[in-house]
Amino acid sequence: MSRFLAAYQDFVSKVTDAPPEFGHAAGLCCLSTIALGRRWIARGQSGIKPNIYVMLVAGSSRDRKSTTVDTAIALLKDVEENRVGPKDFTA
Repeated sequence: MSRFLAAYQDFVSKVTDAPPEFGHAAGLCCLSTIALGRRWIARGQSGIKPNIYVMLVAGSSRDRKSTTVDTAIALLKDVEENRVGPKDFTA
Protein backbone atom coordinates (compact mmCIF):
# COMPACT_ATOMS: atom_id res chain seq x y z
CA MET A 1 0.00 0.00 0.00
CA SER A 2 1.31 3.45 -0.84
CA ARG A 3 2.30 5.87 1.91
CA PHE A 4 -0.54 8.17 0.80
CA LEU A 5 -3.20 5.45 1.05
CA ALA A 6 -1.97 4.30 4.45
CA ALA A 7 -1.98 7.87 5.79
CA TYR A 8 -5.34 8.62 4.16
CA GLN A 9 -6.98 5.52 5.63
CA ASP A 10 -5.60 6.43 9.05
CA PHE A 11 -7.02 9.96 8.68
CA VAL A 12 -10.44 8.70 7.52
CA SER A 13 -10.66 6.17 10.36
CA LYS A 14 -10.41 9.08 12.82
CA VAL A 15 -13.15 11.06 11.05
CA THR A 16 -15.77 8.36 10.47
CA ASP A 17 -16.65 4.81 11.42
CA ALA A 18 -17.19 3.87 7.77
CA PRO A 19 -15.76 0.50 6.69
CA PRO A 20 -12.00 0.69 5.95
CA GLU A 21 -12.68 -0.44 2.39
CA PHE A 22 -14.58 2.80 1.79
CA GLY A 23 -11.58 4.83 2.93
CA HIS A 24 -9.29 2.79 0.69
CA ALA A 25 -11.58 3.29 -2.33
CA ALA A 26 -11.89 7.03 -1.64
CA GLY A 27 -8.11 7.30 -1.29
CA LEU A 28 -7.65 5.66 -4.69
CA CYS A 29 -10.17 8.12 -6.15
CA CYS A 30 -8.23 11.01 -4.62
CA LEU A 31 -5.02 9.80 -6.25
CA SER A 32 -6.79 9.41 -9.58
CA THR A 33 -8.33 12.88 -9.34
CA ILE A 34 -5.01 14.49 -8.43
CA ALA A 35 -3.28 12.78 -11.39
CA LEU A 36 -5.96 14.07 -13.83
CA GLY A 37 -4.76 11.94 -16.72
CA ARG A 38 -1.23 13.33 -16.51
CA ARG A 39 0.18 9.91 -15.63
CA TRP A 40 0.21 6.86 -17.86
CA ILE A 41 1.71 3.42 -18.31
CA ALA A 42 4.18 3.33 -21.21
CA ARG A 43 2.94 0.69 -23.61
CA GLY A 44 3.47 0.67 -27.36
CA GLN A 45 3.27 3.97 -29.22
CA SER A 46 0.67 5.44 -26.91
CA GLY A 47 0.47 5.15 -23.16
CA ILE A 48 -2.41 3.64 -21.24
CA LYS A 49 -4.05 6.12 -18.91
CA PRO A 50 -5.32 4.35 -15.79
CA ASN A 51 -8.98 4.91 -15.03
CA ILE A 52 -10.97 4.21 -11.88
CA TYR A 53 -14.65 3.82 -11.17
CA VAL A 54 -15.80 3.17 -7.62
CA MET A 55 -19.26 2.44 -6.30
CA LEU A 56 -19.80 2.36 -2.55
CA VAL A 57 -22.64 -0.05 -1.76
CA ALA A 58 -24.13 -0.32 1.71
CA GLY A 59 -27.29 0.24 3.69
CA SER A 60 -28.83 3.67 3.90
CA SER A 61 -27.18 5.96 6.51
CA ARG A 62 -25.57 3.03 8.28
CA ASP A 63 -22.17 2.80 6.64
CA ARG A 64 -21.32 6.48 6.13
CA LYS A 65 -21.02 6.47 2.33
CA SER A 66 -21.67 10.21 2.04
CA THR A 67 -19.24 10.96 4.87
CA THR A 68 -16.53 9.02 3.05
CA VAL A 69 -17.16 10.87 -0.22
CA ASP A 70 -17.49 14.29 1.45
CA THR A 71 -14.21 13.77 3.32
CA ALA A 72 -12.41 12.95 0.06
CA ILE A 73 -13.92 15.96 -1.70
CA ALA A 74 -12.90 18.28 1.15
CA LEU A 75 -9.32 17.02 0.99
CA LEU A 76 -9.16 17.51 -2.77
CA LYS A 77 -10.58 21.03 -2.48
CA ASP A 78 -7.82 21.81 0.04
CA VAL A 79 -5.26 20.73 -2.55
CA GLU A 80 -6.84 22.63 -5.45
CA GLU A 81 -10.28 24.17 -5.03
CA ASN A 82 -11.42 23.82 -8.64
CA ARG A 83 -10.06 20.31 -9.15
CA VAL A 84 -13.34 18.55 -8.29
CA GLY A 85 -16.26 19.48 -10.49
CA PRO A 86 -19.88 18.35 -10.26
CA LYS A 87 -19.33 15.58 -12.83
CA ASP A 88 -15.91 14.47 -11.65
CA PHE A 89 -16.73 13.12 -8.20
CA THR A 90 -20.28 12.58 -7.02
CA ALA A 91 -22.03 10.75 -4.26
